[in-house]
Amino acid sequence: MKKARGALRAYEKGDFYVSPAGNDGWSGTLPEPNAAGTDGPFATVSRARDAVRALKNGLYRDVFVLIRGGEYHLQKPVVFRGCDGHHESYRVVYAAYPGETPVFSSDVPVTGWRLAENVPGLPQSMRGRIYEAPLPALPGGKRRISALYANGKRLRRACSKGFEPQHPIPANADLPDVGGLLRSDRHTLYCPPGLLRAWENPEDVEVFVEPGVGYVTNYLPLESVDLAANTARTALPSTYPMGRVDRHLFAMGDGSCRLENAVDFLTEPGSWAVDTRRGVIYYVPEHGEPENVAAPG
Repeated sequence: MKKARGALRAYEKGDFYVSPAGNDGWSGTLPEPNAAGTDGPFATVSRARDAVRALKNGLYRDVFVLIRGGEYHLQKPVVFRGCDGHHESYRVVYAAYPGETPVFSSDVPVTGWRLAENVPGLPQSMRGRIYEAPLPALPGGKRRISALYANGKRLRRACSKGFEPQHPIPANADLPDVGGLLRSDRHTLYCPPGLLRAWENPEDVEVFVEPGVGYVTNYLPLESVDLAANTARTALPSTYPMGRVDRHLFAMGDGSCRLENAVDFLTEPGSWAVDTRRGVIYYVPEHGEPENVAAPG
């Protein structure tokens, strides 16, 4: 019987093996630990890569690394360089062990959840349903996250309803001369009354906006809020001035922009927001209490 097009080939024997039950101090040449627990597969692909580098010198045949099924949590990227190839006409093959499925991830678990209380801006209708947890230590000292997952499902970041900036765009703002564009105000967002709040962490709140044209979108962190004027100033300039656009350019139901990542907008199950000043993640579980929540590493 012919093999189906695109089917993965099952390699039966490897020069090296990698397994969640392995040890980078072993030889890596056995598919599973021996009875004495003194030798067996490697624990990481990076260790197998280093072993292949040493083996293939002067070796004129294909080299195989078979990876056992299970979960592998990466603490840092596995980097392959030109030296990790082989001599002409020969291959270095990394493949799943026959009949098994290895899974790689770099997720950072979010734990320590408890009901959020006395947090300014939390919607009254959602009190008793919003949880908070410490922002975990992220690789490279990062403090911001742009995604969150629960049980492998990507969650939606808390956001306002779509709205239109309360300010007209000058007639020539869509195609201004370069000098005019550079002189134009591309930091001020004129918001509907009641949308803004004097957030302690305005830098965490972002505006998603189509600034004047339908083929340009910007994500811009806020720098400050002026409640008296109903305006927010963005830390970065938008591509074009932010103002009212034609309805056919609306990116979402009611307008061309929305605000994201403020606890004020935690109104839907499955939504979340992060406050980097407090070092806290807020989350509304879809069912019961939070479980298996993770941030990308």
